[in-house]
Amino acid sequence: MSAEQAAALVARIRQDMLDAMKQRQRTKAEALKSLLARISNAEAVAPGDRRVMDGVVAGAAPGVGSTDVPRRVLTSADLHAVIYDEVQEIATALAQVDGNTDYAVQLRATIVLIQKYL
Repeated sequence: MSAEQAAALVARIRQDMLDAMKQRQRTKAEALKSLLARISNAEAVAPGDRRVMDGVVAGAAPGVGSTDVPRRVLTSADLHAVIYDEVQEIATALAQVDGNTDYAVQLRATIVLIQKYL
């Protein structure tokens, strides 16, 4: 999967989330929103060194937009790792929940939903 295909997958997840919201499928919308947040966090760039400048608040950069940096472009391997991590986190939560409670059923459905993007 190329970077373009990875971007297309993220766009598909976003569209699926919007469709779920329109159809009032709360559980599906929340699961996809959580997955998109995890992807967005993975795209974030680590903060760099901050220099103290004379006349500026310590650690601040002067000028509007001076601290903006482009986000990371996730490779297909990065994207799959993020999705896999989300599934593993939900599976861990499921292991700590009793059998057939509503919450356990919801977690199982969320795992099935997210795994289709792998």
